[in-house]
Amino acid sequence: MKFVTLLIVIVIMKDIYCSMPTEFDYISNIDPSIVIMARYFTKGNFVGDVIDGYKKNTAIITKTAGLALSNVQYILRQFGYTLVVYDCYRPQKAVNHFYRWSLAP
Repeated sequence: MKFVTLLIVIVIMKDIYCSMPTEFDYISNIDPSIVIMARYFTKGNFVGDVIDGYKKNTAIITKTAGLALSNVQYILRQFGYTLVVYDCYRPQKAVNHFYRWSLAP
């Protein structure tokens, strides 16, 4: 029982200390029908390596932009199409990675 309690406390603390600003959210929370293909999470990008800061196939965006994409998605789905997002909010670790890559011989 102590382990379960500790696990719950860790999850709560993680959410408190790792939360994003209120004006941002995951695209999947706004519209789960939008396809996310975070290429920087894989080696299938122009650098040829996983980019620092990308730990999973997810995309963070402002809620305003996410709602706008959701509106477009609603229209596209009526014609059998879907939005695919390859990149959005980019963590500073990723920017630093691109900079280091640009300096490589």
